[in-house]
Amino acid sequence: MSFRPGALRRYRQGSNTAEFLICSQCGVLAAVTFEHDSRIYGAVNIGCLDARSQFGSPVPASPQALSPEEKVSRWLELWVPDVLVTTDA
Repeated sequence: MSFRPGALRRYRQGSNTAEFLICSQCGVLAAVTFEHDSRIYGAVNIGCLDARSQFGSPVPASPQALSPEEKVSRWLELWVPDVLVTTDA
């Protein structure tokens, strides 16, 4: 994944539980993280990856239909634990 230096911006919305990394140039959601029990979990927008064909099928979601507790439960099940996000944002 490659974005112009300084292009990624951090954003929180709704329940303020997750932190979104959004490209300020094009508006694309690049990734999202959240912290739970001192661990950082993350997910990447596969559409931003050059090698997206090497991954499995996307898992659709309707976050607006989920309670904050349901969101966290889903994230713990599907997202990658112990991520390290390095940006210049």
